[in-house]
Amino acid sequence: AEAVNIDRKSKLVELGNGQPPIPYDVLSIDIGCTPMTGGIEEKTSGITKVKPIDGFAARWDALLERVVKSDPKEPIQVVVVGGGAGGVELACSMQLRIENELKIIGKS
Repeated sequence: AEAVNIDRKSKLVELGNGQPPIPYDVLSIDIGCTPMTGGIEEKTSGITKVKPIDGFAARWDALLERVVKSDPKEPIQVVVVGGGAGGVELACSMQLRIENELKIIGKS
């Protein structure tokens, strides 16, 4: 649904298409754009975009598989571009998940 207005006084996010508004106590607005990669192909460059988010789970699984299968003598470096709160949260979550997966298979 598309948010069309935020009623701060009533603490409601108003939606389009006649849908009922969504009440909130705390509202986080994360409307970042879809990143531009300058025409670089993800599959051949090692880039894994987070946005659009609807395809990120599959891209994350592929990245995680590459890391887990990599040679410990030649570790894969994972870099997060974007130092806002979302980028920091993503970097911390990725590190924890990778560390846990490597422990499971005895590569930590």
